[in-house]
Amino acid sequence: MYLNDGFFGGGSEGPLCKACKQPILKGQKVTRVEFPDNAHDMSGDYHGACGKPFASMAHALDMLKRPFG
Repeated sequence: MYLNDGFFGGGSEGPLCKACKQPILKGQKVTRVEFPDNAHDMSGDYHGACGKPFASMAHALDMLKRPFG
């Protein structure tokens, strides 16, 4: 069990991916996605591949919040 390797929650296997709900195991690529205003509680850790579409959505939402001009 690893507790101090930068993972929080999820038990001895690591945290659960927000997309596929499978554990993120030690050594797997992790994508941290932060949605503006924590939209729909989707912010969190994703497997590298699972997180790509969510990172794109978060980026688009962030761009929409910025003032035009």
